[in-house]
Amino acid sequence: MDRIVFVVRADRTDLYEALRSAFARELDVEILVDRRTMPTRRRQAASHETDRRRFDRRLRPQVDGEVKQRGWAVIRVSKGG
Repeated sequence: MDRIVFVVRADRTDLYEALRSAFARELDVEILVDRRTMPTRRRQAASHETDRRRFDRRLRPQVDGEVKQRGWAVIRVSKGG
């Protein structure tokens, strides 16, 4: 089975908590807060040594729009990659 990842806008803590509660027992569902709104200067200072992301968000550009517009997005991640 694929993994389901919910990405929730940082200002939607109500939605984040509701999703966490609703899917607490689901092993293949992950709820993440979108933290990509940090200041530019901090991003530039970050180390690029190891990329530890579970999936490459650049492959899903529509997710940015969905998170900005609706406050959340759903991504299906294949366990095979």
